[in-house]
Amino acid sequence: MSTRKFPHYNQILQRPFYKSGLDIVYKHSVFQIPRNEYNGWPIDFPDLTNDPNTVYIMHFQDSQNFINGISLELTAIENYFADLSNRVVVIHEEIDLKEYYSGPLNLLWFPSFVYEMDYQMRPYQHRWDHYIDTVATTNWQCLNGIPKVFRRKTAHYLRDNFHNGILSLGGGEIPLPHHDYDDVYYGKGNDNPQNFCMLDWVYSDCAINIVTETLYYNRPGIITEKTLFAFLAGQVPIIIAHQGFVKECEKMGFDMFTDIVNTDYDDLPDIQRWRAALESNSELLRTGIDRSQVKKRLIQNKDHALNHWPQYLIEQYTGEAYQLIENKFKNHI
Repeated sequence: MSTRKFPHYNQILQRPFYKSGLDIVYKHSVFQIPRNEYNGWPIDFPDLTNDPNTVYIMHFQDSQNFINGISLELTAIENYFADLSNRVVVIHEEIDLKEYYSGPLNLLWFPSFVYEMDYQMRPYQHRWDHYIDTVATTNWQCLNGIPKVFRRKTAHYLRDNFHNGILSLGGGEIPLPHHDYDDVYYGKGNDNPQNFCMLDWVYSDCAINIVTETLYYNRPGIITEKTLFAFLAGQVPIIIAHQGFVKECEKMGFDMFTDIVNTDYDDLPDIQRWRAALESNSELLRTGIDRSQVKKRLIQNKDHALNHWPQYLIEQYTGEAYQLIENKFKNHI
């Protein structure tokens, strides 16, 4: 399968503003380590210019921290820029963040983390391209990293009720027999493409991927490499994530196999969703899927992830950026 070449996100994010003749200050990857869920990310702020017409572009490369529905990072941005907040464009990972924010900042969605991951996977394609062609002898996989509450509940329920699956939970709670999460993820320098290849014995041997995404509780949520890997590996996904995520993936153009997977759980509240995802698909997990019967659709998902979805992200972002410029900044061009 041939793949298209796409520009780095730094080019994509700045291009509409440069082409419109705006004076911009662009700060990429503004979140600094260490992260604190109670105080938020430390932010690398730019110096303010003397030009009142300058547009400041702040690129958030990771998910934000919310307390009572309020983003700590957006609040910090507002406090720093004060009266200039309406001249600030925040590029964020959260899907549909505009539905949850009503302040002066201008928001544009571009999931740069997973876009870059998609880009980084390409040099390794010769190592993972065959996953989709293998005959799966194991019904399902569920690889859980950091043992968050919903992941622990999911993993324990799977362990107690289902067999013929490959299950892990970070922190040493349920280790893999080899290439365990703590050894692979941390021991190899948090290199997701390499990890994907090292775990070929998992991804190539499981037709169903029970994905426990990074964010689960409340909205808005994000999409990460965890979901992307299921598409690239040619697997039928059962995704346990924030409410409404399955529909968001469909909106992005992915086949979520709703004729095979019961996705009614997608709309359920947090307290019910993870368990309903497993219970409503219990027969599927017990009997498994013949991947060859849906191979054409799996290939289409894989091709979409590599070639069409990145273009969708670029076009969606560029269109909204130009609309923002027209509505907000055109008088200063």
